Amino acid sequence: MRLDTTFDRVDNSRVQWFDLDLPDVIDLRKKYIPESDRRKTIAKSVLDKSWYSDLGNVDNVMLLIAGVLYYFEEPTVRQLFDDFHTFLPSPEIVFDYGSRKGLQIANRRVMQKSGMDESARLIWSIDNLYEIEKWSNYIHVIKAQTMFSEFKHQFSWHKKMGMTFFDKANIMSLAHIKIE
Repeated sequence: MRLDTTFDRVDNSRVQWFDLDLPDVIDLRKKYIPESDRRKTIAKSVLDKSWYSDLGNVDNVMLLIAGVLYYFEEPTVRQLFDDFHTFLPSPEIVFDYGSRKGLQIANRRVMQKSGMDESARLIWSIDNLYEIEKWSNYIHVIKAQTMFSEFKHQFSWHKKMGMTFFDKANIMSLAHIKIE
């Protein structure tokens, strides 16, 4: 469940923002984060193709997908990217992803230390992001980087050490792609 406030940090007074999430999460969001003329919510699954029409006529689409793709099988991720191609005008997409090893570690920690059940298991991983360009000729990787590569400088040496290990082991990463 996410009460993400990214809009507040990136708003340039022109962006039209849509938060897409499951209905129960959107209901909770609305209690704490109000909608506005430029900030709207859509209470649907990302897999429900009807949400595209809720956007209306849009240009210059940037999708931020955080902590979601891990929960799908690869064919579902591929279909989602196909849908982005079909329903959106050349979107750019920023998302997080994990390597196989990263998901093994994350699943072990979640299952053993957090007491979560199998429904919380992370599924989709990819060791080399550029492999997704083979899925279709309209997917182009703009940038792939390890999770903390650009952010370590703001933390204590102790946290930097952990972040450096995390990055060197290629646990989790960030992607920026374009679908044309």
